[in-house]
Amino acid sequence: MKYGQLISAVVLACGLLGCTDFDGSLKERLQAEYDRMNETGNRAICYLAGHVRFPYIDDPTLDEGKIPADLMRYYNINREELAIHLPLFAELGLLERQPVSEGSPYFRYSLTEEGQKALYFWPGQGPAGVSRDLDDKAYFCYGRRVILKVTDIEDVRAAGGEYVYTEISYDNQLENVPEWARDDRLLALFQQFTKYYEGKTYKGAGNVIKKDGAYYNAGGIGRLVIGHY
Repeated sequence: MKYGQLISAVVLACGLLGCTDFDGSLKERLQAEYDRMNETGNRAICYLAGHVRFPYIDDPTLDEGKIPADLMRYYNINREELAIHLPLFAELGLLERQPVSEGSPYFRYSLTEEGQKALYFWPGQGPAGVSRDLDDKAYFCYGRRVILKVTDIEDVRAAGGEYVYTEISYDNQLENVPEWARDDRLLALFQQFTKYYEGKTYKGAGNVIKKDGAYYNAGGIGRLVIGHY
């Protein structure tokens, strides 16, 4: 597909789907789009806990005979990730971790009140079963992004000079940052290089499509997902 056709397709999709028109004050338009994507005010940044539904019991014998051969590798990788992620989220107060019985090596993970507020759950698609469960995604999220000012607007073009998209750069801050999100262990676990605090200014950017002097949301405007696999 040529770039011109791609741009036309994106603009048409925006017209059909009601994408946000950024014509006018870009700062206010950007803020409105971020708030539309984050109605609760606590989903600017999300950490992927894993492909899991709560409550969750980490006993692999419960799944014996249920895992298709073509999904076994994916299942094992997910279990390994959960074994690392869930104990930390329990220590941060988002999950309650209790042995399933006295002396058992296995644990039951349930959401705490704080965890329920932070949870963003994206259910897997399709009929009930292992395939759908492994498509579930449980995130713990926080924060609202506040746009301070637009710092740069640049048209990005292909090698041949064809317009592709416009990149809007801006300064922003986060509000509604809970204590658990300030823990350095999150940065170490998810290999995150930026730590977000309230009152500190950060650089951000989003891509939009420009047509007839108006800007249409084309991507890059939304929540930051950390730890996606």
